[in-house]
Parts: sequence; structure tokens; C-alpha cells
Amino acid sequence: MSTLSLKQTELEDPRARAAKRLAELQGNWGGDMPPDADTSDRFYFDPAIIPDGWSYEWKTFEIFGKQDPQYQVELSVGGWEAVPCSRHPELMPAGWAGKTIDRQGMRLMERPLVVTKYAQDRERRKAQMQVSNKEQSLAGETAGAFDPRKPVIRRDSEQISVPK
Repeated sequence: MSTLSLKQTELEDPRARAAKRLAELQGNWGGDMPPDADTSDRFYFDPAIIPDGWSYEWKTFEIFGKQDPQYQVELSVGGWEAVPCSRHPELMPAGWAGKTIDRQGMRLMERPLVVTKYAQDRERRKAQMQVSNKEQSLAGETAGAFDPRKPVIRRDSEQISVPK
């Protein structure tokens, strides 16, 4: 900082500086006060910013400062690519020089929503198949015949209390 700009900052009224900064922040927020955001979640972003037809997810980019090229290839094959910082500059610090949105080794990535829904359906079918296979394994070979020695598998649920 030059001596001239330092003196200008020192001479500027602190209340005027605060009012100027508040105006900048309100412009970023689009209103009088900060948007409601769960600040305890470092990866929170307002889902309303996701463009129609797309899905966003945080994906691992670095672990202890090292990248895993094979995993990056898997993400690319799965249709994931980095969300450009230019689209959501509010998600990074002012003056951020990077082209991507990164937090603690994670990168915000996007792919078409249709691809994400397909992948979710495939994972759901895979999980259901695993449950079905295990049920058949537990039921044994004589499915349908009652045998009191074989386990009875129930498919119901009940709420449990979770200690605070």
C-alpha cells in the first residue's frame, strides 16, 4: 500500500467507510441483510443457483494437497466437470484468481440432471438387488415353505429417538 493511499484511508471517516462497505455487501446479498445460509456447513450453497437441467455436487479434488488423476478421469467419464467460478463469483473470496470453486480439497462440479438421475436410479436398483439377494440367501432354497427355524424378514420401520 502506498503512503498516499494509507493516509487517505486513515483520513477517511470510519463511519463513511462502514457505510460504503455495507452498500457493497447489500449489493452482493441482493437485500438489506445477509441471505439465510447455514454457516456451520462450509459446503452450503443456495440450491436456487443451480441452472435448470443441471445438478451440482462437491467432488474430491485433492487429498493432503495431492490430486488423484485416476479419480479425475472417473469423474470426467461420469459427466462431471468443474463449475466455472465466473458463474458464481459470490461463492469465492473477492479477487479470487482461480477458475474453479474449491473448498477444503473439494471442487464444485456439474453435470446434466438427466445423467445424475440415471446414476441415482442405477445405484438404487443396485442396492435393492443386494437386499433382495441377501433376503433370498437368508430364506434359503425352500422359499414359500414355512420353516420355524428360518428367519422371518420384516419390511417395516419405526421411529427411534436420537440422543442429543
